[in-house]
Amino acid sequence: MPLPGGAADKIGNRYEGRWTVYCMIDVMDEKADSIRLEKPGEDSFEFFVRKNGNLECHQVKCQKSGRGRWTLKALEDGKVQVLSDFWKSLSNPDVYCVFVSTQDADEFQELANRARDATSWTEFEDDYLNNTLSGHFDTLRQKWGNCSDIDAFEALKRVRVETVGEVFLVDTVDNRLATLVEGDPKTIRLELAELVLERIHCELTTHDIWDYLLRERKYRRREWGKDPHVLAVVDSVNNSYIYSLCDTQAIAGGIIPRDEAQIAFEKLTEEKQSILLVGEAGVGKSGVTLQVLEKLQNQGFPILAFRVDRLEPALLPNNVGQQLDLPASPAIVLANIAQNRDCVLVIDQLDAVSLASGRNPQFFDCICEIIKQAQAHPNIRLLLACRKFDLDNDDRLKRFIDEKSGIAKAIAINRLSHSTVRNIVVNIGLDTAQLTKKLLDLLSIPLHLSLLAQIAEDSTVEDALSFQTAKELYDRFWKYKQRKLRERLGPSVRWTQVIDSLCDYMSSQQKQTLSAPERVVDDFADDANAMASEHILIWQDKRISFCHESFFDYAFARRFASRGQELLQFLRSSEQHLFRRAQVRQILIHQREEDFDYYLENLRELLTSPDIRFHLKKVVFALLATLNDPTQEEWEIISELMCDEINPLTQEVWIVLNPIFRTLTVTIGNYLNKSIMEE
Repeated sequence: MPLPGGAADKIGNRYEGRWTVYCMIDVMDEKADSIRLEKPGEDSFEFFVRKNGNLECHQVKCQKSGRGRWTLKALEDGKVQVLSDFWKSLSNPDVYCVFVSTQDADEFQELANRARDATSWTEFEDDYLNNTLSGHFDTLRQKWGNCSDIDAFEALKRVRVETVGEVFLVDTVDNRLATLVEGDPKTIRLELAELVLERIHCELTTHDIWDYLLRERKYRRREWGKDPHVLAVVDSVNNSYIYSLCDTQAIAGGIIPRDEAQIAFEKLTEEKQSILLVGEAGVGKSGVTLQVLEKLQNQGFPILAFRVDRLEPALLPNNVGQQLDLPASPAIVLANIAQNRDCVLVIDQLDAVSLASGRNPQFFDCICEIIKQAQAHPNIRLLLACRKFDLDNDDRLKRFIDEKSGIAKAIAINRLSHSTVRNIVVNIGLDTAQLTKKLLDLLSIPLHLSLLAQIAEDSTVEDALSFQTAKELYDRFWKYKQRKLRERLGPSVRWTQVIDSLCDYMSSQQKQTLSAPERVVDDFADDANAMASEHILIWQDKRISFCHESFFDYAFARRFASRGQELLQFLRSSEQHLFRRAQVRQILIHQREEDFDYYLENLRELLTSPDIRFHLKKVVFALLATLNDPTQEEWEIISELMCDEINPLTQEVWIVLNPIFRTLTVTIGNYLNKSIMEE
């Protein structure tokens, strides 16, 4: 908060000027008809906006010195006369009043919001006024000259209270200007502020503002919606994204209809709310996204969709746009071509920048800036998608769905029902009588069903359902695809060389991405092409990725073991940076299924060794918290850490125990009973 006096006055004037420019942009974008700064003889309001045949009177106060919020009493005291100024103007039924500040005027705002929501005075009185708000309403009536209840209610419906932080305001203004005008938005913002001061008391229309910018200041209006090249690139970006989903989501020749897709579509279109699709790896987030996009396109909604995991990490949103061959940031381009129509920006695979995985977490800031740019345009909805593990273990991602300050509604993508699994297994041509509950649970993840469907295409496979774990299913898929490639290319196919080249590049300290430039496989280009045709790799826009991130996890961990590498030696051989988190998780998951005793040795040593960094131990605990089948042996390792109160890991142990406490109860009980018996 600035000190009172001259500095506070200057900051207040600056804030007022920035809000004025914000409203000028409404006029430029034809959301309002005109704006006029301070009518002669009028000092109650900063400026006036004509919109839809009505007049909006704006009063802007940066903050209330020393209070931190605007109570009703603070809005009408010896120095401030907001309420009385509003009451005088609201006597005209065609006038609306807007109060704007960086600090909350929550009492006034709540009354106004509820008055607009109520259909009548009776409903407002009976259903919207609780004891606290009734007191505030009485206070307001007194400030409004003891007017009648109904008059106060009718006036409140024409009041809007906005709480807008100055940094957010500047970002929003600049993002909106970047959508409308070619040039540096910061410079244009200052030009508009200067225009207001030059033409004080004058009413500025849409034509006046654009004439000043175009003719006097030599700026140009940005109209990508009329540029066939830009529209073609947007179509190409969307088609590339949708094609990649169609190519990977079909199971036995069809897409599984998901109920979550309709829920997501309704949130975006009817409730006009941004959403975040969340689910475990392979559960079908991309499949749901594909079905939502089909519904949006059928309804004519402009969309722009891209995957974070197919991008090279960048510093600025415009750099992301360049990678997609767009003229600017995806959010800015979509806002411009949508022309105020409701539209959807899709940002898939947010987990590619999570702290939990450690892959390019610095890229998060750039993606977050794109999201902020989208927020500057109320007509843009966001469709985000992220792995549950990363969402649960990265507070930055969690903030997107925070109940109070979040920007999106989380929609959980559930596993398939057992009946759906049985129907698909029948379509694949397999015997459902072999489906145990364990197999049904495993195949309730669509990715696993997809792998099974491909394996079942091989007539030489005698018992396609003779596996018990996800690793065993991946093992079969690995061998099946290798055999198919050898049938095409002969025994000399360089399968492992392609896998190793890609895994090494994607897991290197310098890169840590989920895709690689095609040059990485230059020495094995024919083999890599064949692997892409077999849907093991995705080769798109001169970049290569694995068919699914889960398969990359498996391939990396398998080749790590095949090369005879040791996890602890691997970690100690270099600096244990954040990107090692994903590798530790991949390797431990693989070891747990392949060699449980060896996994336990690594688990114990990793958690107890003082030279292993704390953030890597935390990701191990996060992994343990996701286990559906924790064992007594794992509990014994964890329980040893609980005895040392000084050890910072002790707190992490209890965090782990919380989500899986019910599952562990039986294991703990068995362990304690065993200990008692031994005594």
